[in-house]
Amino acid sequence: MVGSHANLAEPLGEPLTRRERDVLTLLAEGLTSPEIAARLTLATSSVKSHVQHLYSKLGVNSKRQAVARARALGLLGPPAAPPAQTASLTAPPPSHNHNLPVAVTRFFGREADSAAVADHLAEYRLVTLVGSGGVGKTRLSLAVAEAVLSHFAHGAWLVELAALADPGLVAQQVAAAVGAPEEPGRPSLDTL
Repeated sequence: MVGSHANLAEPLGEPLTRRERDVLTLLAEGLTSPEIAARLTLATSSVKSHVQHLYSKLGVNSKRQAVARARALGLLGPPAAPPAQTASLTAPPPSHNHNLPVAVTRFFGREADSAAVADHLAEYRLVTLVGSGGVGKTRLSLAVAEAVLSHFAHGAWLVELAALADPGLVAQQVAAAVGAPEEPGRPSLDTL
């Protein structure tokens, strides 16, 4: 474990995953595990698992140590402004109507598949794409969602379900993705 500032700059033995970097950034902003889960549309248990992996990879045992070590390694920018100068962490999300990631590559081909999915979306409330891992189901669904976004008054929302082991958490994951507020004593499915 990191015990002195001399150890802070030692290189990592294993690089951080993209998701671990996302979690680390939000930890540095002062978010709690449930807030990070809502922001990244993950289950809180998944966030806690990512935090433990972060601590292990960084060789630390606390959030404060993790942030300090990450800053020393250049994994994070400079410390954030004092809370009085930053926006409230409980501020409502921006008023956009989607949470789709920005595509970093151009989507081309698969016009017939795109049209078929868009047609199904016009007819059904839920469309499921199935197939072997790596065939492009997620990329196709994101491209179609972006293309038809203006057709849906309430937008299009990406809900990551792969990390869920408990089907009982699906409603909670969807609620977090669309920004539905948690209501104590009321099931997430009812809130949705």
